Amino acid sequence: MLLAWYRCNDNAASTAVEDASGNGNHGTAARNTSLTSVLGKLDNAYSTNGSSDFFTIPWTTTNAVWTFACWVKPASIAAYQRLLFMNGTNHFYCGLQLNNAGKFSPNIGLYGAGSTYRNSNTTLSTTQWWHVAGVIYPATPDILVYVNGELDQGSLENNGPTNTSPVGLDIGRIKYSTAYYYGQQLIDDVRIYNGAIAAWQIKAIYNAGIGSYRYDPWRKEFGGNANRIRRVE
Repeated sequence: MLLAWYRCNDNAASTAVEDASGNGNHGTAARNTSLTSVLGKLDNAYSTNGSSDFFTIPWTTTNAVWTFACWVKPASIAAYQRLLFMNGTNHFYCGLQLNNAGKFSPNIGLYGAGSTYRNSNTTLSTTQWWHVAGVIYPATPDILVYVNGELDQGSLENNGPTNTSPVGLDIGRIKYSTAYYYGQQLIDDVRIYNGAIAAWQIKAIYNAGIGSYRYDPWRKEFGGNANRIRRVE
């Protein structure tokens, strides 16, 4: 099930962030979205400055598996870049980031108690848009890593805890204990599923992003080209 979908098209003298999934998981930006809205992969995108920009969404979900997906164009790969993270009690975090070697690195952990992560084999660059997705199984734990619609992963580093219920989501930052760490990037078409979606569904999201996007890109498109939008390289 699609838990939340942020198309990143918010562009107003307002801090409101819209959830397009229909589930009402709307959020709040750190500043007016007119100041962070730029040309994206699909229509507009959020631009985060790596020091103070973020988009925060309060919610509660107790599902045991999550899938996170988004388009990202990093501004730098010389340092860790935080894309999106759930946060919770006992310093819990779970989500997507790039590491300081430019690898896509979904992870889950408890601050001060270790984390479990798996890096991509691909090194991302700052010159193009990348579609990244992570399927995270907290209780196992296990993580599946996808880059541009393909399974692309190294070995699992298992140092972390089992499932903890999150209480919120941040786009553009992570909370470690009482401190926040940020990402400098463009980010678009953020999707969170409360369950594991299949490899072919992740491929469909990537393929849809090449020219159009829909609620469920793997379903048959009705109405001709009604859902088509322009392509952005």
